[in-house]
Amino acid sequence: MKKRIVALFLAVVFLYASSSAFALNNNYGEVTFELNLEANPPAKLNGKPYGTSYYEQLTDLEKAIYNARLENLEVFKNAAVDEVYFEVPENAKADEVIAAFFNACYAFDFDHPEVFWLSKVMRLSYYTNSSGVVTKALFKKPDTGWYNTAFSSKEQIEKAEADFNAVVDQLVSQAQDTVYDKVLFFHDWLVNNNEYNRLVYEGNIEDASQLAWCAASALIGDPDDPKDDPVCEGYARAFKVLCDNAGVECAIISGISGGAHMWNAVKLPNGFWFALDATFDDPIAATPVLSHKYFLKGSETMSKTHTAQGSVTSYGTFIYPTLNKKDYPMLAGGSLGDVNLDGKINTGDAVAVLLYIVGKSNLTDKAKACADYNCDSTVNTGDAVFILQYVAG
Repeated sequence: MKKRIVALFLAVVFLYASSSAFALNNNYGEVTFELNLEANPPAKLNGKPYGTSYYEQLTDLEKAIYNARLENLEVFKNAAVDEVYFEVPENAKADEVIAAFFNACYAFDFDHPEVFWLSKVMRLSYYTNSSGVVTKALFKKPDTGWYNTAFSSKEQIEKAEADFNAVVDQLVSQAQDTVYDKVLFFHDWLVNNNEYNRLVYEGNIEDASQLAWCAASALIGDPDDPKDDPVCEGYARAFKVLCDNAGVECAIISGISGGAHMWNAVKLPNGFWFALDATFDDPIAATPVLSHKYFLKGSETMSKTHTAQGSVTSYGTFIYPTLNKKDYPMLAGGSLGDVNLDGKINTGDAVAVLLYIVGKSNLTDKAKACADYNCDSTVNTGDAVFILQYVAG
């Protein structure tokens, strides 16, 4: 399957005054960033493990740029604005600001897929003094504008946002209470209500809408217009938006699976992360097919077909969530930890596990699946300990 993920182009141009002696603010530099996960997928940043966002892996300087992007979204909607100034920490050198700019842009893009209308192209302009310290920094409007090319006005963006939020709210309200049921519902809805973009699949990338690479494609794309159908980014970004709004910890993962690809990882109540690929569970076929082949898989399964990888630039890489080794069990009508199947997880479930281990009671196949709380394919005292830890909070 051919995958096209938004093009990335990295170009750094430095323009300096011809004088050999520079006055304060006389040195001018400009950096253009264009997200291209296919050519340079992101990976680890600063050696910090994934917590709840990629923002947490950033330095203070990177966070300042990330926050400036987030805080100025309403300004970016104004097409008449050409420059947006922001503060950077004192004594930051130009090369440090450039590196931070790239890392911040990647982290923001992965953490905030709900900002589907913002261009993947960002331009940083800055001024330095004679010591190379940045004295002014600003976002400068790219040649293509602040918007994703699927949008042309603030009014159009706000209408799309309203429609988008309405669908998200509706789906979140329809999802059942448990994290497992929410994740399953969101996965199945995205698969059942979308079709992978055939234009991109057949190599007609230029005919597809830029919407295809955004969360909006899988939630509010025109079902009668094939150019709006999502590619893998559309599925993965939409899934994260739904999880974020439902209180489910979710991360976007980029890497290789038969080509450049994007999928998700979700954290389940047992404290472990599992991978989910809604794109691959929605195979292109004459008759729509719902699959769970890539639903809540552990590293043993995912490593056979998916490789989370990539070096963005020399500036840094992301650290992705560490997956549980084994797959999460498919629990039809049950919840992990609810061993006695009474709809609750409490000390009684831990006792049921211990009684089973010492041979004092039996468990049905469904109960055994629910008892394997740490998803290591065995029911043992470790599961009882994990259940008790969960009950204790």
